[in-house]
Amino acid sequence: FKTSNLVGNNADLPILKSQYIRPFFDFINIIYYYFYFIILFTSLINNKSTLNYFFKYFLISFKFVLVLGFLDLIFVYFRGEALLKRHFDQDTDVGFRFHSFLGEPRDAFVFLIYSILILYIIKEVSYKIKNFNLIILILIIALILTQSASGLIGIFIGSILIFLYYLLKLNKFSFFILGAISILFILFSILIPQSPRIMNYIESFSELFDYLKGG
Repeated sequence: FKTSNLVGNNADLPILKSQYIRPFFDFINIIYYYFYFIILFTSLINNKSTLNYFFKYFLISFKFVLVLGFLDLIFVYFRGEALLKRHFDQDTDVGFRFHSFLGEPRDAFVFLIYSILILYIIKEVSYKIKNFNLIILILIIALILTQSASGLIGIFIGSILIFLYYLLKLNKFSFFILGAISILFILFSILIPQSPRIMNYIESFSELFDYLKGG
């Protein structure tokens, strides 16, 4: 089938998202992320004082993102229009979905998971965080409110891979992971029907191959 059926009219796309530029741009992005998060991070955060500096300003920015995200949701609930659009250069409204100024809700999902992990690291290696359990609960609520289908699939697949890893090592922790997967499955079963957006994905999936065959 014709590629144009998928990408639409290239004349209407931003230059970085055009058919020929986007693949190279994504490749450069991957190199940048690896350099920034792996190489640069380990070079800059290499002792206790710089680690504490990172923790301090992470907590400040993290709280700002969280508060702004929920303010946006309140605005959407009462006004029917988002306070924060999807991107600064776009007028796309994502609706009643948590995203703060992190871009798309699926990007916010990744940041929220990252934040949970960093908070646990801070708790273990640095100092106590006030109302830690409450903050984790708020983060979980924010995760649910992203309504990110790809995020939910990622958690489910990741949990299964972790389970298999510990199972092959005959580690008792695999039973804990299995229990966590069961809880997630029950939680997803309750929450997914409450999200019209995710239900649309499920209903449309049965017709996916027909759409692909039809171009």
